[in-house]
Amino acid sequence: MRFFFTGGGNGPSGGGRVLNEVVQLVISKGYQAWLCLPGEDPRRATFVSNPAPVLSIQAVRKIISEEDVVIFGWHSSEEFELLQETAATKIFWQHGNLIPIGQNQVGAKMLDPKLIDQYWNVSKACGNFISQKYSTHEPHIVSPFFRSHESEASAPLPPALRDGILFQQRRGFDLYPGLKRIAEKHGERTTLLRWPFHNDQLLEELNRHKFFVSFDRGLRYNPTLGRRRANFLKTRSEGGTLKNALTLPAPWVRHKPKMLGFPISAAQAAVQGVIVIGFAMGGGLEWMSSKTAYLARDGSGQDLRQQLKKALSDSESAHETKRHAALEAMKKFDSERTWTQIRSALASKNS
Repeated sequence: MRFFFTGGGNGPSGGGRVLNEVVQLVISKGYQAWLCLPGEDPRRATFVSNPAPVLSIQAVRKIISEEDVVIFGWHSSEEFELLQETAATKIFWQHGNLIPIGQNQVGAKMLDPKLIDQYWNVSKACGNFISQKYSTHEPHIVSPFFRSHESEASAPLPPALRDGILFQQRRGFDLYPGLKRIAEKHGERTTLLRWPFHNDQLLEELNRHKFFVSFDRGLRYNPTLGRRRANFLKTRSEGGTLKNALTLPAPWVRHKPKMLGFPISAAQAAVQGVIVIGFAMGGGLEWMSSKTAYLARDGSGQDLRQQLKKALSDSESAHETKRHAALEAMKKFDSERTWTQIRSALASKNS
């Protein structure tokens, strides 16, 4: 039995990190496994320290057999062709609740219970939502895992020696200026980690900061004028017009509520002993609560600013209580748990 994990690309992202790490986990258990990507000559990831081996989806179509397992992670037409023709075990593993429907994407067809044997998600909130909305299989939860900071490149400073607030340039970035002003009024040092970055860079920054602010609100429902203009400029050489750019359908099905599969940087921050302030966005509820983080109402900039003010005004005792609670909540997200979830899901198919 071999494992083929597919994805839409191998650039810096939380989902990309999870795929690379899980492929390597499967390999460490004695199986052959690859991250399978569109295009003729896919490249290994450059933003993680231990990138997974890669194959093209077209190469997979030539070698796959019915004893193998294909774990689909995207909605491309290439993947859909493989889904339709292979006799291998077929699983769709979703990292959130977005459905891409843009160019060369097949959308919810990848969730058809007549075509896939199982449906997985990284979080209960997203898995239950998609399972009910699209009448696919009951979800199996296969979570990301997070290494202990003791095995990372640089050890974190003791809590008493850490200071400052780490922000990550991501969706929801329009909230950053107001949050930065609040931090500066409280005399806090701020750092902005600009995208894209290597995972080791994230760890190094987390290890010397006291707070991490997670303001990712998911994709916007309506593209900004700047984004529409960029789309127009990008397609102008292909004969596109401004009218086309303004009226083209969105490349995603964006559901209400908007949810993220499992906000990776916030979870990694908690593992490193950093106090998290921010949105759970569905998937974060796997570990986030008012006990483990300064939890803001999803998407509310006003509530996020209030939570930041509260965090900066609270006592060291309150900070230590949240830090300890978050560390305890994150202990379960280790590689052995993820492997057990994978094995249990596959075993249930054969039972």
